[in-house]
Amino acid sequence: EVIAPIVEKATAHEPAGEWAEAIEAWRSIPPIHSRYPGIESKIAHLAQEQQRSHQAAVTSCVSRIDRQLEMGDLENAAQLLEAAEAEFPGEAAIDDAVARWNAAGDRRRCARELLAEAERALWGGSYDDGVAKLHEAAKLDPTDRSLPESAVAVLLRYARQILQTDWETAERMISAAREFNPEFLMPEDVGSAIAHGRMETAVQACLARAEGLQADGQLPAALSEVERTL
Repeated sequence: EVIAPIVEKATAHEPAGEWAEAIEAWRSIPPIHSRYPGIESKIAHLAQEQQRSHQAAVTSCVSRIDRQLEMGDLENAAQLLEAAEAEFPGEAAIDDAVARWNAAGDRRRCARELLAEAERALWGGSYDDGVAKLHEAAKLDPTDRSLPESAVAVLLRYARQILQTDWETAERMISAAREFNPEFLMPEDVGSAIAHGRMETAVQACLARAEGLQADGQLPAALSEVERTL
């Protein structure tokens, strides 16, 4: 009569996955009934189920954290890690996830530093170095979805700055921006300024050729050159 309610209680915990409670209930039987049949094997089986359940929960938790890291959401990953450390203290898999989060944070900071260095290089006139640093930043932290947008903004700012003095480099900036965002649309004012610069350069080259022909006494050829360009 004493054992039956305990067995019923212990058994009721098992379908709910309440392994610790079930084990505790079964372990309360031997002090009352030392020869209860199969008690040790029952407890051993429940302990195995408890361990499997624990590992499954840890694996699921780590998967959710890694998914956030892959998406570049370090803030949400940090919240999941905080909850995981509280639920599974000292768990090696959680500690490994913390290490991955720290590494991701380091990459994010380094990439942002490279972005700043790239902008300084561009404003200092080092076009190739600046663009190279932008690509390095994007490669270092491909999970930072805002970084390509930031790179495009940097390139566009610099392109606007040099439009009137170096339209060719400005055009290269726009091409570089499309490497970070293939759908980037060049602003109309920038496109107009580049087209104007291209035409002006063509006209100047034409006039230089025409002047050379005129100097050589080839006036008809000089006029033809001007007419062809204009």
